[in-house]
Amino acid sequence: MPKLKTMHQGKRKNTSKPEVTKDVGRTNVFIGQEEGGLVADWLNNAKRPPNDAVEQLVGLEVRFQSGDVEAGRDTTDHINKMVHKWNLGMKPVAEFSTLDGRGIVQRPTTDPRKVPAAQSLAYVKAVELMQAGLLTRVRRCKREGCGIWFFAPFQHALYHTEECRTKSVTSTPEFREHRKKYMRERRKKQMKGGK
Repeated sequence: MPKLKTMHQGKRKNTSKPEVTKDVGRTNVFIGQEEGGLVADWLNNAKRPPNDAVEQLVGLEVRFQSGDVEAGRDTTDHINKMVHKWNLGMKPVAEFSTLDGRGIVQRPTTDPRKVPAAQSLAYVKAVELMQAGLLTRVRRCKREGCGIWFFAPFQHALYHTEECRTKSVTSTPEFREHRKKYMRERRKKQMKGGK
């Protein structure tokens, strides 16, 4: 996971705390956002098998973070099983080109005939998020009828978009009653000539 740079007494230092940085385009970047996006993209893939290894890992982490100690054991068994089954890992490969010169790149060791590249990448990124304590932020949108997987930039985020949040909040009977009362009071004030 890339380390974020923060200002400290005029000098830059690396930190792995979940802080927000500003890009040139003034876009907030959150730790785990890139990895979480890759995991969510895989989980939203219509062609992925239901309850695949990535979704199972997310579920195990949620159980573990909720206090289920047995889920910790299940998680280690699950990861070890998938690493062995998929030959999951990276290997250094030396490359040379007349344009770029010599370089070393990391290539996955997974056989693409056994497991789709997107799935193995999502699994590796899910493990990285788990190590950073951020895997539980990969979650489904809580709005009834939505259920899209997303990476929550904040622990308290429940909806994948502002539109889903608004629809969910405004569809509750409590909100409707509150809104009805508010509009009645507002109309009364307008009828009396007040604002």
